[in-house]
Amino acid sequence: MAELLKDQYYLWSFYEKLGGVLKSHLPDFDEKDFLAEVRNRDIVTQDLKTKMYESARLMHQFLPEGFKHQISVVTVLGPEFGSLEGMFLPAWVELFGIENLRESVEALKKLTRYSSSEFAIRPFIVEDKKYVLSKMLQWADDRDEHVRRLSSEGCRPRLPWAMALTDLKKDPEPILPILNKLKEDESLYVRKSVANNINDITKDNPEVALDLVERWGYGKHQHTDWIIKHGLRSLIKAGDPRALKLLGFEKPKVKVDRFSLKEHKVKMGGELEMELTLENIGPKVNIMLDYAVHFMRDKGKTGKKVFKWKSFALAAKERITLRKSHSFKIINTRKYYPGQHKVEVQINGEVVTFMKFDLLDN
Repeated sequence: MAELLKDQYYLWSFYEKLGGVLKSHLPDFDEKDFLAEVRNRDIVTQDLKTKMYESARLMHQFLPEGFKHQISVVTVLGPEFGSLEGMFLPAWVELFGIENLRESVEALKKLTRYSSSEFAIRPFIVEDKKYVLSKMLQWADDRDEHVRRLSSEGCRPRLPWAMALTDLKKDPEPILPILNKLKEDESLYVRKSVANNINDITKDNPEVALDLVERWGYGKHQHTDWIIKHGLRSLIKAGDPRALKLLGFEKPKVKVDRFSLKEHKVKMGGELEMELTLENIGPKVNIMLDYAVHFMRDKGKTGKKVFKWKSFALAAKERITLRKSHSFKIINTRKYYPGQHKVEVQINGEVVTFMKFDLLDN
């Protein structure tokens, strides 16, 4: 079984290191009392997010008076602590820097080079959206890919595990100039963030996202193409015709010759095996082939989920047979219910055929 993140970070050795580093910067720092307080608060046994914020609060308790002195110590610690473990430093800025917004925003820019300030920047966007987004627009030109990524990641409307940016969910227009600057970024790390930001926008404002990427144009730059394809993934999976057309998936003249299931009764934990034969009766076409399962839910309800099958080109008069298996292996993230299910085949977002089958309880 994989080790939990909380058991990998903010261990006792981390606090011993932090105490030693603080002592090297603060001659009056009481390392013994600091470590005793770590034990008293039982921080090491907490969940990861609690550890991060409790570490920030504990450090604050031992910092000298005066925000300028405090933030100078916090920022100088950045190179000493990286990755997830370093995020207690942006967390300190988030907790204690809102009254000194401009200095705090600059500190988050510095700290993101070593861990990430994507969560910590969000309360500052809420506090002064115009100023903070103007700074993030500047960061989109920074030489450091970590800073450029923060300019996009920090303003994602639906950033997971982060505080909501309600205004940007309603109206993402202020984000768009940042994404425009990053649309050809050479860093995959940055491009993933831009794509995720666009995907967030598609959830609440799909037309805004589509207008943006249509202005960019698909096929003009390989980095932009990558961002568009991944940024529109939710719309593509849902079969949105405008998104599919942008990527070159027009409505095809394709005939379903045969769609069959190996078994129409599948045991819980088993596999649904499908076979599909297609014939192209029109000109050469790009095919995005998906399948959707209508799962039986609790109390007789059903829920549809789309899965990728294959993307390929089909020449005129070409005929192809494809096979696919869908597993009903028991997993923690999905609960299966016995009963009649349905599987649909989608070609370029359009349902072209379906079959019903029964999922049997063991």
